[in-house]
Amino acid sequence: QMLENSNNILQFVSLIKNNPNPQAIVMNELQRRAQNNPVLGNIATLVQNGDTQGVETVVRNIAKERGIDFDKEFNSFKQMFRL
Repeated sequence: QMLENSNNILQFVSLIKNNPNPQAIVMNELQRRAQNNPVLGNIATLVQNGDTQGVETVVRNIAKERGIDFDKEFNSFKQMFRL
């Protein structure tokens, strides 16, 4: 499942990089998924309001609940995409 998720992420990133309005793609996908997920609905609202600190707080809390080291995973993500 991890490999499948990685492939999905890579496809999504490729789609975003090749689009003139990547923010719209991300927001559309977030809002579509938020219809069935209240946490994503909360994140979508935070994003729409420009509350990046709020988004980070929610994501850090989710990572902590799942036993994931957010900083380690985010650094790995940035290295993967050379950010």
